[in-house]
Amino acid sequence: MFIYVTVGVKVFLGFLILLLGVHILSKFRAGTIETRRYLEEHVKNLKSTKKRVQQDIIRIKRENDGLSERVEKIVKLFETSKSIGATLSFENIYKIIGSTLGGICDFSRAELVIYKSKDEEERGFSLVRFSPEGVPEGENIDHPTEDIFLLKNILLERHERSILFVGDVKRSLLAKQIHLESPYQSFAVVPLYTADEPIGHLALFDVKEKSAITDLFAASTDSASKDSFNIQSLTILAPQFALGIKKAALYKQVQELSITDGLTKLFLRRFIMERLEEELNRSTRFDLKLCLIMADIDHFKKINDTHGHLVGDVILERVAAILKENVREIDLVGKFGGEEFIIVLPETEMPEAKQITQRLCDLVNEKSIHAYDEEIRVTLSLGISAFPGQARGMQDLIQRADEALYKAKELGRNRVEIWSKS
Repeated sequence: MFIYVTVGVKVFLGFLILLLGVHILSKFRAGTIETRRYLEEHVKNLKSTKKRVQQDIIRIKRENDGLSERVEKIVKLFETSKSIGATLSFENIYKIIGSTLGGICDFSRAELVIYKSKDEEERGFSLVRFSPEGVPEGENIDHPTEDIFLLKNILLERHERSILFVGDVKRSLLAKQIHLESPYQSFAVVPLYTADEPIGHLALFDVKEKSAITDLFAASTDSASKDSFNIQSLTILAPQFALGIKKAALYKQVQELSITDGLTKLFLRRFIMERLEEELNRSTRFDLKLCLIMADIDHFKKINDTHGHLVGDVILERVAAILKENVREIDLVGKFGGEEFIIVLPETEMPEAKQITQRLCDLVNEKSIHAYDEEIRVTLSLGISAFPGQARGMQDLIQRADEALYKAKELGRNRVEIWSKS
């Protein structure tokens, strides 16, 4: 019986252990499913977080690239402003403006118009044109188009200071007012001011669709807003351009005042002597010919005594203008004494010098000069000497031209004489 009881207990205990195992196993399975669900949810959250982080990284990178680009443009603006501030020559100013325009705008033609008084420039402005790459193509174009005159007048009448843009030339009232027609489709104008003084304007023709200027008027898209910073750059730089032009003009004026005669606007004797010495050295180095003209107004003292010094000043001014306007670009004209002028003809042999000198003599003689209420006929006596054939240096050259001049006086005035030993 004891055996049966023992076996029964063992069976009971085994059954009890089995039940306990089943219970534990079920609990374990339930825990495993819950853990799996938790882990799956956690992984899902991690993936979502990863996606958001990746999107944030892309956004931050894009913003960083945009900021880097803006910083780079700001640096370029600063460098451009610094370059403008560091130069005093028109040539360098034109190069800086051209390279800046070429970098921020697309155009088929660009013009810088600098306003001047009638005393400085007959047509009232000087003109510089730029290639589509922004390279200055030359100053004071011989045949400016009519639109330049009209546009200048309109801008001055309106006191216009903001950038003007015309997207369709055919439908634009402004384009009609300045008689601007084909082949241009669009244009923009940037007025240039220093404080309240108009210095000039920049005109850009055939502004392309993707350029900075048209993007200013485009819809607000990412590309448009990014490119519109270029027009903002141009707006910021316009006063810098104007200031650079003003500084260069003032510097040129100071330079001219220090080397030119206030009345005749011809080079002073000191400067012309320095330039003559340079040209003689160059002629010696490169085996070139050079001629020198000395000219004197005939009976000038009598004109002063008869009509007064104010009339005499007008005579000096007008004769100087005739001489300056009728020599070549490479020639140098200076005031040597009271009514005496000196003209340096580099790279010139005597036959050509004789033609130039005779033409000057004839031009002065052929018309009366109007001075106040007087009409006065003026003549010149001129003498020529040549280097190296007739002189060994500057003093010889001047002395011999002067001797030829006085020979012309002795022979009756109003004539040209070439120096000779006899």
